[in-house]
Amino acid sequence: MKRIITTRKKLPDFYSVENLDSLIKNSIEITDTATVVRYHSNGELAELKYPDGASQLFEENGCNEEISTFLDTNGDTIQKYQTIFKNGVVIKTKWTISKPIKSEVITDYYDYKFNKHGHWKKRKYRGNNGVIIEWRKLIYY
Repeated sequence: MKRIITTRKKLPDFYSVENLDSLIKNSIEITDTATVVRYHSNGELAELKYPDGASQLFEENGCNEEISTFLDTNGDTIQKYQTIFKNGVVIKTKWTISKPIKSEVITDYYDYKFNKHGHWKKRKYRGNNGVIIEWRKLIYY
């Protein structure tokens, strides 16, 4: 039996997406030791089971799309997080919440600036709160 130590955001209680970006940004992180339940035929991770009985499913659609589906202890979908790539960078994320109400947050990423190693150091994204400029500093050892 293989286990993976994971970090994820504890989902806040919410009933609308009006302030969803700030709710997630400010929610606490949880570190769990999840159990690997199964792999895809290509060896990629397919399913994790968390100590509380919840599960996470992983799917890929070629090299351009990843989908993570979170299930509660009854196996019902709580949320789905879809990441869409183009030329190796994220161009869109779609977060669909199923419980307590169905809602969706779409974030579009664009205007990437890259360092000499080809890693992004600046990008813009459009979310519920308008345009955000995101910077990151990479340190190579």
